[in-house]
Amino acid sequence: MASLTLPADTDMELLSEFLVEAAEQVATAETNLLALEQRPDDAAAIGAVFRAFHTIKGVAGFLGLDALVSLAHKAESLLSRIRAGEMTFAGERANACIAALDGLRLLVEATGAAAQGRPAELPGDLEAIETRLLVLTLEDQPLAAPLVAARPSTQEAAIEPGTPAASPNAAAAADAWVRVRTDRLDRMVDMVSELVIASSIVMQGMQRSTGLDTGFGRDIEQQIGIVRQLQSLAMSLRMVPLKQLFQRAHRVVRDTAHRVRRPVEFVSSGEETELDRNVVEALGDPLVHMLRNAIDHGLESPEVRLAAGKPEAGTVRLAAYQEGGAVIVELSDDGRGMDPERIRAKAVSRGLIAADAVLSEKESLELIFLPGFSTAETVTDLSGRGVGMDVVRRNVETLKGRVEIRSVVGQGSTFTITLPLTLAILDGMLVRSGEQRYVIPTSSIETVAQPAAGDLFTLWGRGEMLRLRERVLPVYRLSRLFGNPESAEGARLVVILRAGSEPYALQVDELLGQQQVVAKSIGTDLGPLDGVSGAAILGDGRVGLIVDPVGLAELVRTFPSTEYPCA
Repeated sequence: MASLTLPADTDMELLSEFLVEAAEQVATAETNLLALEQRPDDAAAIGAVFRAFHTIKGVAGFLGLDALVSLAHKAESLLSRIRAGEMTFAGERANACIAALDGLRLLVEATGAAAQGRPAELPGDLEAIETRLLVLTLEDQPLAAPLVAARPSTQEAAIEPGTPAASPNAAAAADAWVRVRTDRLDRMVDMVSELVIASSIVMQGMQRSTGLDTGFGRDIEQQIGIVRQLQSLAMSLRMVPLKQLFQRAHRVVRDTAHRVRRPVEFVSSGEETELDRNVVEALGDPLVHMLRNAIDHGLESPEVRLAAGKPEAGTVRLAAYQEGGAVIVELSDDGRGMDPERIRAKAVSRGLIAADAVLSEKESLELIFLPGFSTAETVTDLSGRGVGMDVVRRNVETLKGRVEIRSVVGQGSTFTITLPLTLAILDGMLVRSGEQRYVIPTSSIETVAQPAAGDLFTLWGRGEMLRLRERVLPVYRLSRLFGNPESAEGARLVVILRAGSEPYALQVDELLGQQQVVAKSIGTDLGPLDGVSGAAILGDGRVGLIVDPVGLAELVRTFPSTEYPCA
């Protein structure tokens, strides 16, 4: 495989700007190419794709990136004939344009690697892609001058013939945006978070000493309000729309549908919903796996769908919307649905559960999240190895989110992912256990109760249980889980938490109130801390551990039944 090298006189600052712009142009082109597959006569979409290739070719020519210029020029030649109405965007032409875009993306990534001094190789199928573009461009056209990618001159590089000059309004809109390095942005958010912590400590000290009724106290309150606004503004800078993630999802659906040879209609909504950039990046891989599963496992073959009275093409829907302090992402299909009995039988055959296990329908559906579970009869490059859905759940829970399933046999399935808007700021319930204080994420709290003595009882072989609104839940004492001395008066407050598929009750000594805290990583020096996801500096300067409800449920399983839970 040939390596990519940069010209000796490359302007590295200009190259850096080009790489950012080229990535944006590739993303724009992909969105419009996928739209063209649905609407081949969309003149605006074909124009947007043409301009994206033309822009990349022009700036790449300035920088002497001959491989990029050559590929972009050949794709531009084919797109020019399509734009002129001489050809339709369909079949092999559509596939060739998308392959050219993928090649362009790889070349941009390789150029970025070369700019950083890392090994950079040209795509192995680059020559085949260019030949394919050339053959398709010359269809039904007499051979004239060969299509040679010339390095554009300074005057023609950025201007396409017949393209109107940019308007003053467009220039003003461009000036309204500033690109900022993400590491600087993250550092600024961290510093604002430290400022919030310091301000809270000052306010707590003022309340203990002179109170907030003095003039100085009121000034402190005003300062705290400004700091909170600054914090909200800083956090908003890291919020990005889900548009790019949805665009990637569209491409995954298209490619997977082609591989399994099934017609699929992709419908999306809510792509302007905003989420923390770090959460969006971490959500990408789980979503890709779920989309592939929806098409490979969820949707039936066209013959089976027609026999069942369904449309030949299956439908995959992806929706996002904000609800309170969380973002909901829903992925659904109108396929065969999931049979709880079949899932249970498969789990028994694989030794994942006991044959006499009694499970509800919801519990049976959630068996698909067990490591090693798969209903596929044969192993393919898409599925069948029993690796995937367990990783999906683990990744989502790492983001402080949760995954839920709804399914009806013969009608389809829906996966609902609930995620916090940001990982840096946490809405939590502050509780006390012994002398220690802990923060429980409110997103995991179902309810808080003070049960009567008769509602708490011990079940042989199960330990302490709670009867609450016609439900029986296991009870775990926070003091015992973390080895804290129990209060003399005994804990009677319970917080009902939902972790994974089953809720449980957590006994605490006292509820100290709800507050927003800045989540901090504990680091690796202390080793793994089961049941803890991080820490927060509280208003009095002390550290409170942030409880991980899923980790707590796992921690309980490590206790011998003779030791915990007990009455």
